[in-house]
Amino acid sequence: MIESLNNILKLMLNTGKKLKFVLQSALFFIFLVLLSTRVLPLNWVQAGILFVGVIAITTLVLHFPNIKIKTLAPATIMPVTLLVASLVFFSQYSDLGPFFKMFICAGFGFLYYLISLVDNVVLVVHEKEEAIPLYRAALSWSQVVQMLVAIPLLAGIYQADNIKVPYTIVLILLTTIFICYQFWVLSFDTDSKKLRVGEAVFLNLLICFFVVVANFCVVFIPGEEFLRALVISTVMLFGINYFTAYLKNSITKRVLIQYAIIIAVFFSILLVFNP
Repeated sequence: MIESLNNILKLMLNTGKKLKFVLQSALFFIFLVLLSTRVLPLNWVQAGILFVGVIAITTLVLHFPNIKIKTLAPATIMPVTLLVASLVFFSQYSDLGPFFKMFICAGFGFLYYLISLVDNVVLVVHEKEEAIPLYRAALSWSQVVQMLVAIPLLAGIYQADNIKVPYTIVLILLTTIFICYQFWVLSFDTDSKKLRVGEAVFLNLLICFFVVVANFCVVFIPGEEFLRALVISTVMLFGINYFTAYLKNSITKRVLIQYAIIIAVFFSILLVFNP
């Protein structure tokens, strides 16, 4: 297995960036398929530790020469979070059929590809220290991929009945990670203002409060875990959008009303479709 990884890394070093993204996404897909079908003799914790190291190494290779040691940590936030989401999801939904598992693994692989594209644009901007045409698109897609990562992660967490950490702590940690990632993505946006430390902490606490309140609203409802995850991830997306709009001084009543309606619709679906 180690020899195979070395061969893949050598291949990635000698290919163009787009092909590198495809290769790493394919590697992620294969890893999940082997793990979810129990071909790899690893438990979920061992697999997570192994692949975090692989992600760190391949991220350096994937984004070379735009990535530096100081940007390695933020560039691995979403890949590692996606890895955790996939491991938590499959550990709680291990009884899914093989074809459905393959389909979900393919979805995770494609999501990894999208994350790689977004991170690559941001890393190029950080290296040049100026915005490029694709930067605007990356700002929008960064919010989308965070929501798509949150849904399977939260679905797995809500499905777990033996979790030893309170849901509130998990949600606060996840929300804070997403806010830090979004702050990194926005760091070279010319329309965004600079935040003071106290201001940033207050914004993060406010958004975490939104998420925690939403969690208390859904956690006691006997609904499907996926629908709970959809409601909470939508609230998280609202929080990330609120954070972005605050930095850009573009908070409007229209946006707030739109998200209020969307959250209300998903919450209504959760109430209707319950066991």
